[in-house]
Amino acid sequence: MIIVRSAKLILLWFLIFGSFSGVFSQNYYDQNFRKGYYYLDVSISQAAEYFGKAIMNDSTQPEAYFYRGLAYYKMDEFGNAIRDFKKSLEIDTTLVKINVFISFAYRGLNDWDKALESFNEYMIRTSIDSTSFNWLMRGKLKQLNGDITGALEDFKKAVFLSPEQEKFRFYLFLTELEQKNFQAALEQINEMINLNPEFYGYYFYKGNIYFQMMKFNEAIENYTVSIEKNNNNPDGYFRRAWSADTLSNYTTALADYGRAIDLKSDDAAYYAKRGNLLYRMAKIDDACKDWAEANKLHYYKDYEKLNKLCK
Repeated sequence: MIIVRSAKLILLWFLIFGSFSGVFSQNYYDQNFRKGYYYLDVSISQAAEYFGKAIMNDSTQPEAYFYRGLAYYKMDEFGNAIRDFKKSLEIDTTLVKINVFISFAYRGLNDWDKALESFNEYMIRTSIDSTSFNWLMRGKLKQLNGDITGALEDFKKAVFLSPEQEKFRFYLFLTELEQKNFQAALEQINEMINLNPEFYGYYFYKGNIYFQMMKFNEAIENYTVSIEKNNNNPDGYFRRAWSADTLSNYTTALADYGRAIDLKSDDAAYYAKRGNLLYRMAKIDDACKDWAEANKLHYYKDYEKLNKLCK
């Protein structure tokens, strides 16, 4: 009788609980997934652990792989992140945005070719013609990969699609300037000034363009506007001083070097430049003091002059 009753109990157990095993498994998945999601902002390693448990409960859910991949990414475990991102995409091929995360993870591994390949896959599969931000991102990847021509093309596309976005123009401007495409850089900085005429930085950058073009009077004009809009930027005074120094306007240059140093007394280049100017003005003792100060700040370019001319 006892054996019969035990058999009936076992049969009853399977009839009741066996039919609900899938429900319990799903409940465990949901619990572990929620815990993982919570721990993303608390403990990344625990988040990865809970997402792993959720995957053990149900390995068919793409979001668990994605979020565990995100946790790995935050821990700089880029190889594991790529594995999970790809698994998530394998389960649900419509989640094309995951290619962007795969691209970022490859960037973490300094594998720029695969990073660009993944981002291209995303753009191809999303018909990206109307999304300027993605052209910007692809341009940055191309730039990091050494394809400057391709980067410029993508930055221009981003600007064409979103002409009011200062950030997009700024990337295009910087790249044009780095390539010494001065006229193109001026065009972009002028557009940014039109969009935001009160920002001192644009006039400072415009001054830098003219400085590189050796148009020092135009550089001084723009540095002056930059200083008028922000008189606490030491680089504005320094670059204006350097421009005036180049034009042999020594009194003006000396005053601006002094203002730059007052605002930022730990920049060795400021002392070195002023020291060289003082030397040309035959103020040897003052020049030596500035060279010595630059030397203390680990700027050794003028060490021979300091050693030879200064007692």
